[in-house]
Amino acid sequence: MAGMKVSAYRGYDKNLADGTMERKETIGFILVMIAAISWSTAGLFTRVVQTDIPTTLLWRSVFGGLIVMAIFAVTSNQSKIVDLFRFSMGEFVIAIVSALGMASFISEIFYSKIANVSLVYGAVPLVIGRVMFRSRLS
Repeated sequence: MAGMKVSAYRGYDKNLADGTMERKETIGFILVMIAAISWSTAGLFTRVVQTDIPTTLLWRSVFGGLIVMAIFAVTSNQSKIVDLFRFSMGEFVIAIVSALGMASFISEIFYSKIANVSLVYGAVPLVIGRVMFRSRLS
């Protein structure tokens, strides 16, 4: 690889020449780190709040929805804001499954130890991959 030209390596010649690929990778890395830190504190903040499960779900959903709408408003045309409230059947199913997952996650945290919840939450993708897609763990 040492003797190869940049243009022959994955076709990144234009992006590497002006540095945009490196900037995008840096921004992507920072965003993934922020998401990981935020995600890892979900159990802590859920335990600290002294409310019942439905109230916690309500406020978590309200703030999550507001953040999604703000990101959508910033990243899209202003004329497309109405599209945020139009769902296809697939998007509706995803919303229902996501809501059930969040309700289960919050309920688990209220009734179990955070370490147990994190273990189950982390293992679910592996189990789904093994059962549904018959993939081998490596």
